[in-house]
Amino acid sequence: MSLPQKVIMITKICTKCGEGKKLGEFHNSVRHKNGKHPSCKSCRAIYDHEYYVRNSIIIQKRTSKWHESNKTRHNVLGRNWKAINKEKIRLSSRNYNNKPQIKDKNKQRQNKLIEDLRDSYIKHLICQNTNLDYSDVPDEIVRIHRTILKFKRSEKEKKDERNYGKKEYEGISEKSRRCVG
Repeated sequence: MSLPQKVIMITKICTKCGEGKKLGEFHNSVRHKNGKHPSCKSCRAIYDHEYYVRNSIIIQKRTSKWHESNKTRHNVLGRNWKAINKEKIRLSSRNYNNKPQIKDKNKQRQNKLIEDLRDSYIKHLICQNTNLDYSDVPDEIVRIHRTILKFKRSEKEKKDERNYGKKEYEGISEKSRRCVG
């Protein structure tokens, strides 16, 4: 009785966790004899994350240095990719923005900004119109401006309600209006 000449490996034991896993759960590697990395993908992901946490500052500096030295190349690569993948980008952004939770989040964020009239926004408006520095704007002035802005917004909403539907009939004679409505 003779053994087959070539034994086909179906599973492999991870050197980190010690579990036997399918070959598909290991990264390919040219450096290793069997063509697979010795640790599985999940153990490798944990190691990579820990490495990044330990060395995040160094990695960020290296990345920003590369971006600075390869700015034009990076921009060209990005433009080329965008030109080739226009449809993919369109579908991706449409799918992302159409998710109900994203729509709700965006709407909540907009409503909160409008309703709250945050101090930073009001201070920004005040600094645009005066020579005051951002930190020099007194809280009392911010409260007064907030009240004024809320009043203006409520007046605008009332005006919009009164004018609702009037724009449809602009430029149409009185006789035609009676026929339409």
